[in-house]
Amino acid sequence: MTESAAEFNVHHAATNLSRIIGRVEHGEEIIISRSGTPVAKVVPLNRRVDRDPFDRILIAQAQLEDLTLMTRDSEIQKYEVDLQVV
Repeated sequence: MTESAAEFNVHHAATNLSRIIGRVEHGEEIIISRSGTPVAKVVPLNRRVDRDPFDRILIAQAQLEDLTLMTRDSEIQKYEVDLQVV
């Protein structure tokens, strides 16, 4: 459903925390690793609200009726909906 998350080691994450938080605020998920092993995931607390009302209608209908959406829109991939990317 979502594209792969960016991954940083602990030292890089600590050194660049402000930049990482900025990326998370824009909807990215970041994996923090220690010695190559993922140990934490930084995710946005508030989901981004899609500003396109038609997208919101499609997402809600797909969720309520257990439908699969087919789309090229990468923004819709951030929602909990069964999706087929075309």
